[in-house]
Amino acid sequence: MKIADEFGRSLKQQQDNTAHQRQFYGIHRRSVSVLETSGSAWDPPVYPIKLALVGGVVLLLLQGTAKFIRDLHFAIKGNRL
Repeated sequence: MKIADEFGRSLKQQQDNTAHQRQFYGIHRRSVSVLETSGSAWDPPVYPIKLALVGGVVLLLLQGTAKFIRDLHFAIKGNRL
């Protein structure tokens, strides 16, 4: 019975994580669609900052992928690209 409880708990955690990821990834889309502002007296727009953050994450992932491919090539072939 304990194994079923543990499996049920881990499945519930995975579902919660997936729901959280969907909510997190939808933040920038919702921000742009409503042209979100900060809500303060000055009321500057927030959506350009969120878009820049997403763009930075994408560029960082591309850079990491390129470095991984270069390191893998060096490990296999022994010479640098």
